[in-house]
Amino acid sequence: MSVLKELHNHILSAIQVNVAILDADGVIVDVSDSWTEIAAANGGALDAVGVGVNYLDVCRRSVGSADAAAALAGILSVVNGCSPRFRRVYRCDGPNEPRLFSMTVSPNRSGTGGVIVAHHNNSEIETAEALYTSLLDSVHAIVWRADLPGFRTTFASKQAKEILGYPVERWTSEPTWWIEHVHPDDRDWVLRFTSEAVEERRAHSFEYRMIAADARVVWLRNIVNVVVDGATPREVVGVSVDITELKNAERMREQLSGRLLAAQEEERRAIARELHDDIGQSVTLLSFALSNLRKHVGASDLVAELDDVSNLVAKIDKDLARVSHGLHPAFLEHLGLAASVGLLCGEFGGRSGLAVECTIGHVPGDLNTTLVTTMYRVCQEALRNVAKHSEATHVAVELSASPTYIRLSVKDDGVGFDVPVAAHLRGLGLASMNERLKLVGGSLEVTSKLGEGTRIEATLPLSSQYG
Repeated sequence: MSVLKELHNHILSAIQVNVAILDADGVIVDVSDSWTEIAAANGGALDAVGVGVNYLDVCRRSVGSADAAAALAGILSVVNGCSPRFRRVYRCDGPNEPRLFSMTVSPNRSGTGGVIVAHHNNSEIETAEALYTSLLDSVHAIVWRADLPGFRTTFASKQAKEILGYPVERWTSEPTWWIEHVHPDDRDWVLRFTSEAVEERRAHSFEYRMIAADARVVWLRNIVNVVVDGATPREVVGVSVDITELKNAERMREQLSGRLLAAQEEERRAIARELHDDIGQSVTLLSFALSNLRKHVGASDLVAELDDVSNLVAKIDKDLARVSHGLHPAFLEHLGLAASVGLLCGEFGGRSGLAVECTIGHVPGDLNTTLVTTMYRVCQEALRNVAKHSEATHVAVELSASPTYIRLSVKDDGVGFDVPVAAHLRGLGLASMNERLKLVGGSLEVTSKLGEGTRIEATLPLSSQYG
């Protein structure tokens, strides 16, 4: 056996494609091992499809099958030089599984003439494509890809029409379609954000709004991957998940929370007013009555008892004022945020015995009631947490403002805590602060380590003033 012939046999044995070499008359002169194996798996005998068999005759005997008839015509077209190549996809199910094959017929250019017939088993590819299609069909999200630069959409799944109402063809036929249909209020920052991510070649995600065909506002969460060719970003691929219902639910929850907090503040105000105007006045009258009684008793054994009762009434009066003030400080509306926080720090220091350092910068005096109440309550809750949990000796409160925001920082030198654990164990105070801030567009940042104290920083945009 020549070296070339031996190499030829090794190649046919190694390849994982069902290959048969036919001479000019259609007789099989050689086959790959895979050809033999698939024939055996399908229950065929080698003398029916093996070396020496005329493959054209096999096809002729099966002309009742559309695939066999097409195969015969295709092979003959290549054998006769009418076609440079022939390909057909057909189904040939096995005993226990569905299978899809593609048949390719090419001229044998080795000089002996004839053709090479190859059957590729595409079953795994078909299964993967079916699963992929099923996945795309089952997810309420748009799968898409876009060229760079320019973010021109080159593919969008059929959910694009279901979610936004526009024909899928518009996504790919109009170069700036996606950009033009981003909500006007989101367009600039979305382009800036995703452009920066592309430039840095990093995957990214963001939530934004688009305008649907029926003018609805649709919220999408984009999860994006950047495809890089060498060092150059060439394409972005991603999934846009419809989160409109979630956003609507969040908005309803925030509206409900806002109403609950407003109702809570109103109830606090009513209770504080009741304590001050009714019960407080009654205690004051009782104090006057005791004072008058004390004058008429003279040097009696009752004097000491009356003095004790007067002192107790005075304490009750002071406690009522403190509770009323804690429920709703009347000076919030009159003195403003800066002075109110200063008074709160002074009272907290006197009551807790902690060293309180209070630094207040220039804060606008014309802030609306909601913003003032929110920041005051956050400061109040933060100081309450210090007294209750921190075991601190010193606390620093800083209130500052810029043209765009107001910031409050409360930092202690206490024992600190594990922030994620606190969110579940003793995080109700943190949750309350965070909820209040979110309702007016603010944010809360908590930094703490065991043994290293805690810092709580609240930020409110001044745009909340006009929201």
